[in-house]
Amino acid sequence: MVWSARQRDHLIGRSLGAGLGVVDGEVVDPPPFPLGPATDGSAGARMGHGDRPHFAPIMEETGVDHRVDAVANAPTDDRVRHGIGAGRKWVGRMKLLVAEDDDGVRQLLRETFAERGLTVEEAWTGAQTLQLARERQPDLILLDVQLGDDDGFALCRQLKADPATAAVPIIFLTARHAVHDRVRGLELGAVDYVPKPFELEELLARVGSALRVKASQDALRARQEELETLVHTDALTGLYNRRFLDERIAQEVVRAQRYRQALAFVMLDIDHFKRINDVYGHSIGDQGLRLLADLVRAELRLTDVAVRWGGEEFLLMLPATDRDGAARLVERIRAQLRRLPLSVDGQAIYLQISAGVTELRAEGDSIDAAVERADQALLQAKRTGRDRVCFG
Repeated sequence: MVWSARQRDHLIGRSLGAGLGVVDGEVVDPPPFPLGPATDGSAGARMGHGDRPHFAPIMEETGVDHRVDAVANAPTDDRVRHGIGAGRKWVGRMKLLVAEDDDGVRQLLRETFAERGLTVEEAWTGAQTLQLARERQPDLILLDVQLGDDDGFALCRQLKADPATAAVPIIFLTARHAVHDRVRGLELGAVDYVPKPFELEELLARVGSALRVKASQDALRARQEELETLVHTDALTGLYNRRFLDERIAQEVVRAQRYRQALAFVMLDIDHFKRINDVYGHSIGDQGLRLLADLVRAELRLTDVAVRWGGEEFLLMLPATDRDGAARLVERIRAQLRRLPLSVDGQAIYLQISAGVTELRAEGDSIDAAVERADQALLQAKRTGRDRVCFG
């Protein structure tokens, strides 16, 4: 369908933004919402308050009261500020992607939602829609079912199949009114389906509802991630705790034995840590633990796991690493500690660490046996003078 500018204004409810509508085929006045003062003798100056009638979009090119033209030609700012949905704002700077190939409709939607505090991105082709959805991660997409030569249903299917955009809610905007089209859109994963012509007030309400649901889902997801982090993370150092290692270690052992890959374990701790606590206080001891944790974290690959084992002891699990590679990692950490002292009342306190290193042996070796060997190697490093690495 090709619309003239005036038809498009009526179809999308532009005239309704000033409070005019159709009841049983007649243009009605007063408006459903207060418009504020007007001094130019226009329709807005003559409209007052009253009970709100049932409004339907103005759809005919001819036979429309002349007052509609005065309102439709009013400045955009006045239509947006005083029209349908005036005063509604959404909390936070949420992002809306408007995928619509009609320039006039797209402009009105951009101005309307930007006025209400949303960051609005625009697309008028399928390729732009997919790209902006991936890059900008909008909180909601308004998607035309017929986007130029692109099929909006197919675009919805692609967006829902992509993990990067699958969670983004979609509201279809379309001139297709058939029930099977609405059902198809909802079955593809859209959260709503708004047929054209639409009333702007209704669209605002539907968008607001979808954004509130999205905000609630985001908050719930963030809370779940926070709880997951708390469950698996040591609060002082930010490293994983033993609960996480218990869940992960068995997987790595199975993988190493299946693919005959090396898997190294390192048990290390801070030398004379009790003396540091006794002489300088537990707050300085905590600083030392955090410093060591930061240095360990900086040396790890994505596949490595570092755990605060208890007290001043740390356990490292290093996939695809033999014991010599693990020893080199420990030496890099020791070298960093020699360059990065703690400062206590202007005094430099240098930390030293001892470490025990082992690796998973032939098939049949157990997790407990490997960790015990690393622990015994650490004790050997302590007995033979500390500040060194021993193998187990």
